[in-house]
Amino acid sequence: MAGYNYHYYLEDAQSSAKKNEYKDTTVILFIRQRQFKIKYRTSVKVRPDQWEPSKQEVKRNKVGYASFNDYLEAVKRFAQEVFLEKSKAGIPLNHIVVKKALDKKLGLNQPQSENNFLKFIDQFIDESSVTREVNTIKGYKTTLAHLKEFVRTSGASVEFDAVNLDFYNKFLVFLRKEKAHSVNSAGKNIKNLKVFLHESYDRQLHTNNSFSNRKFKTIEEQTQSIFLTMQEIDKMYAEDFSDNPKLDRVRDIFLIGCLTGLRFSDFSKLEKGSIKSGYIEIVPQKTKGVSPNPIAIPLLGAAPKIFEKYSTLAGAILPRVPSNQKMNEYIKEVGKLAKVNEMVLNPRYNESNQGTEERLVPKYSLITTHTARRSFATNAYLMDLKTIDIMRVTGHKTEGAFMKYIKMSNKDAADRIKEGWNDNNKK
Repeated sequence: MAGYNYHYYLEDAQSSAKKNEYKDTTVILFIRQRQFKIKYRTSVKVRPDQWEPSKQEVKRNKVGYASFNDYLEAVKRFAQEVFLEKSKAGIPLNHIVVKKALDKKLGLNQPQSENNFLKFIDQFIDESSVTREVNTIKGYKTTLAHLKEFVRTSGASVEFDAVNLDFYNKFLVFLRKEKAHSVNSAGKNIKNLKVFLHESYDRQLHTNNSFSNRKFKTIEEQTQSIFLTMQEIDKMYAEDFSDNPKLDRVRDIFLIGCLTGLRFSDFSKLEKGSIKSGYIEIVPQKTKGVSPNPIAIPLLGAAPKIFEKYSTLAGAILPRVPSNQKMNEYIKEVGKLAKVNEMVLNPRYNESNQGTEERLVPKYSLITTHTARRSFATNAYLMDLKTIDIMRVTGHKTEGAFMKYIKMSNKDAADRIKEGWNDNNKK
């Protein structure tokens, strides 16, 4: 509106701060006409080094900068509309009037309707916390947080009927571009979104079945799920890391996973009380809510020696474990130094042709904490141990779920058939 000046600035520019000490700060819209002044706090937050004062916009070094700038332009445009509408209606302008009108245009701080999708998700997560696994609930909460941020920054409607193919496409762009999620990470959030939609549809809360459209799909990138052979596990154990205590601890902790089949959430928190008469007895963290029965795991291979190495620790049976993320980083370094460097094919998602492409990478670059559990299951299976016995140790409930962990190659399968064939012919 003519006569009013609209200007963006950072609430805390932190001009004296060192670059590595910068923190996110709110972008403020300052509206002024002579003595009339109003400050409106937007939902956009950036670090000072991501803000261009001369242009009053987010710099390119901020992920999703274009969307943030579009949003700021929309806020300014809505502010101009508010001033024009209130002036024509003869309504005196003040901070409260402007903020309330802007919030309404931006969909902020509005009372939730009974037809609110996000409100249903909150309720669904609360109900599911009793019957579903802890990690599943954690994933649901993460997706809900992303949806709330997407709605807040895009102005998208949260009514059930509005969650259509257009909503899906924009949410996917938000995850991939603005949140910089990998294909599989974005796919997990889309999968949860479809769970929420399907559940609310089944409860007859709406008639929107857009989620059944073939284009409303969960994206997934093929990855190479490797396992370590017993020879490679032995190479890791034999490697001398005495000059690098951090890698020495990480190697030992990882090998316990390879020799027990436990998940990271379990082998990272083992306590001395878990070992009874030469066995580990533990209720897996992942299934604790639905199956409180403990599983028994024999102490195999080098496991007793590794535990003995840390016998002086109080309470814990292993040293303090880094985060899963750090373990994944360090264990690759362990694998590299132990020369677990066989070249393997690694399929990756190609953005340009929306397909997969394969490239050779060293095996150590694909090792993660979950490789340990996969290695235990596959090695036990290759030793011709009974599947039902392996499943009782790993805690798998169905053979189908267990077989997903078996990563033997076609040659391994051919060798097993050849050995079995020859043995039967001899008999």
